[in-house]
Formats: sequence, C-alpha cells, structure tokens
Amino acid sequence: MMAIGLMGVLPNWVTIAEAQSYLQPQEAQALNANVLTTALVNKTAIGSAVQSRAQGRTGSTAGSFRIEGVRIGNVDLNGALPLFEDSAAGGDSTGQLGGFITAVGGFGDQEGAFDYSNGGLIGGVDYQFSEALMGGLAINWINTDTQYTGSGSGADRDTYGASFYAGYTTGQVGIDALFNYSFSDYNMTRQIDPATTVTGINNSDEIFLSAGVIYEAELLGWNVGPAVRMDLVKVWMDGYSESGGAAGQNAQYDAFDVTSFTTDVGAAASYDLAMTSGVLTTSIAGYWVHEYQNDSQVLGGSVIGGAGTPFITVLDSPDRDYMRLNVGATLQLKTGLQIYADYESLLGFDNISSHQFAAGGRFEF
Repeated sequence: MMAIGLMGVLPNWVTIAEAQSYLQPQEAQALNANVLTTALVNKTAIGSAVQSRAQGRTGSTAGSFRIEGVRIGNVDLNGALPLFEDSAAGGDSTGQLGGFITAVGGFGDQEGAFDYSNGGLIGGVDYQFSEALMGGLAINWINTDTQYTGSGSGADRDTYGASFYAGYTTGQVGIDALFNYSFSDYNMTRQIDPATTVTGINNSDEIFLSAGVIYEAELLGWNVGPAVRMDLVKVWMDGYSESGGAAGQNAQYDAFDVTSFTTDVGAAASYDLAMTSGVLTTSIAGYWVHEYQNDSQVLGGSVIGGAGTPFITVLDSPDRDYMRLNVGATLQLKTGLQIYADYESLLGFDNISSHQFAAGGRFEF
C-alpha cells in the first residue's frame, strides 16, 4: 500500500512533503509520492472504528459480523443464553438503529528522520435490516502532525471522509464490506537552509474499497477462525507549487495518481467473559499483508523561476509484504452500551515504528 522514496517506506500517516527537511526537490518529490500512506491510516483507523464497531466486536478488520443486540458473545451473566432480555440489547434486532463514536490516535517515527502523531474522530449510524444484514454510514476526520529530526521542517494534514459499510452473517461465516471516500488538504514546510523555509498547499482525493470474510468456530471457550481481506486504494494527488524562497529555490510538482491492491490473510481469536455488569470480550488478530500493485513510476517537476529547470524522480518499488497485529477489549453492558479499546501495529518496515489506538462507545437508539 505504499510507494517508496529515497528514505524507504514511510509510515501510515506520513504523506506529501512530510519528509522534506533540507532536501533537494527531487528528493522531496520521491518522499511526496508516499501518498498511499494517507490511506493506510484510514485503513487502520476506519477499519477498526467502522468495520469492527459495525460487527459489534473488538479488533480491527476481518472480524465476524456480530448482530448487535442478539449475539453479544457465547455466554450471558449466568453462563447460558447470549441475550440480555431486560435491556435494549434484548429481543429481535431487526429494525434496530445504532451508532458509535471513536477517538483515534497514533504515533511513531522513522529512526533518524522524523517523528509523527495523529488524532481524530470517527462516528456513524447503522440499521439492522434483518437478522443477517445491516448497513450504515460513518464520517471521519483525522489530523496528522509531522516534525523532522534536527530541523524546523514539518507538515500538517487534515483528512475528511465518509464511509458506507455493510455486513452479512450466516452460520459461522461473516462477510463485511466498506467504501470510503476521503479528501485531504496539506500545509507543509521544507527548510532549504537554516535561513530559508518554503511552504506549499495541496489536496488529494482518495477512495478505499475493502471486503473481508471470516469463518469462526468455538474452540476451548475461544471464538477462533481464519480471515481473508481484500483492499483497493486509489489516490489522486494534485500538483502544487512552493513559495517563500528566493529565485531558484521554490519547486513545483506535477500531479499523479497511485493504485494499491492488497490482501490480508490471517486469523482472529476472541474470548467472552461473563461479568456482573455485562460481557467482556478480549481479542487478538494477526495478518500477513501482500501488495500487488503500487509499482515504481516516474514523476516530474521543475524549479520555479528562470528557465524553470525540469527534473524527474524514479521511485523504487514498494515493500511487498508486511504484518498487522491487533489486540483489543470490548465491554458489552446490560443496558446495550458497548465500550471498547483497540491497539494495532504495522510490522515489517525497516527503521519504522507505527502504533495506532482507538477507543470509544457504541449505543442503541
């Protein structure tokens, strides 16, 4: 899901012009091309908040579809039926309207290059059309701040989007799907030397299509099963120009687009524990991710002023394989309120650390 610049793979929310400290335009352009990492934070955060919350369970992506209000786990407070008949969660779930709100945040770094952090909100509403089928709409806002080691360079990005999602369950098989559109605006700085900093403003449009299937069975009190997911990401990055420098210091970068197609193959496990106040579900999941698209490409640009010296940047091919690890917990209260927290890390990148958190609640109207 990533393009690679001269410094290697950027983490999941470091994007255009966010690694330009003391860089020449060609080097900056190579790093700007990591626009698909914009979608990685959406994949992690939206996948956790939307797909998992819609599924009524903890854990990010590829979880089985739990029908909210009917199947909250394998045990109730008495170790018997999985229903709270005296609460909003009891009875037939068909026609039920629910909603959720999730706060997301993350941090990480590339060793010797930069530190980054992000935070935002994701919220949505969904409707249970039948015992097997539900669908909903969610919106997202995520802000990312990046600071570069040993300089005054950095970037600030706001991403706004909306998602349509749906899920279907039959027996032990759960299927879910999501379509997200997001728009990002960027304010970035590139410090050319200790006395000169240039700035740029740009926009991008992104779509994110995701579908997953899981087979879940009970084993020694655990709910376990294999899971498969397919994700398609498309990013259209506008061209932009820098300003603030002397003649020959500012650059302009051409527009381009990038496509990514990945598969996630792995497994998830969860355990339900009956408590006085409700059911506590803990979970763990791990996936091997393989990239099929997002090949190397040639990007163009030019120096502003004078003859407008053109330049090109040839990108390396991306890392084709990495891992996702997720752990989480959900407390389903007798009143129907659900409280949850998730943690997800992307593994397998050289010199990169990436950590994403989510916490929030789901409720029924």
